Amino acid sequence: MAPPSHVQAVTALCNVFLLVACCRDVFFPGTPLPLPGEDKLMLIWGSKTSKKGLMSAAPVEGVMLMICQGWGLVWATVALCKLITVFTNMQEGTFLRRNLFFVFGTMDMAVAYMFFTFEDFISNAFGASLVPFVALFALEGIVFLQDAAMRPRKRKAA
Repeated sequence: MAPPSHVQAVTALCNVFLLVACCRDVFFPGTPLPLPGEDKLMLIWGSKTSKKGLMSAAPVEGVMLMICQGWGLVWATVALCKLITVFTNMQEGTFLRRNLFFVFGTMDMAVAYMFFTFEDFISNAFGASLVPFVALFALEGIVFLQDAAMRPRKRKAA
């Protein structure tokens, strides 16, 4: 049975907005959205002071860039899971799990890629390695995507 339409409407509104903010954090970190106070909120990731003494969002770099992008990916995963749960295969759980596995696998691969892109920076700045985390997220992502794409699934009897 499908969720009530008001549940779908609120889920769509809230999570599409959240996905826009998540994409901003991943692809354009520190860029304010056209919302009241958003320019001040972007000061979280870093700020600079102008000659007039006003603070403004600075380009996001280094560790804060990694944290900002990771934050965006985590919340994108949550938003996509809610959208998938509310809008796909409401009558039958087998295909809902498949769809969630696609989300989990894709987001695991995105996190692995993000960590991979920061490997040199983390290694040079801190003498640490993200390679074990890259391997863990990539392995899990591959397994989720392989299962979602290749395992045969049969619709359960109603």
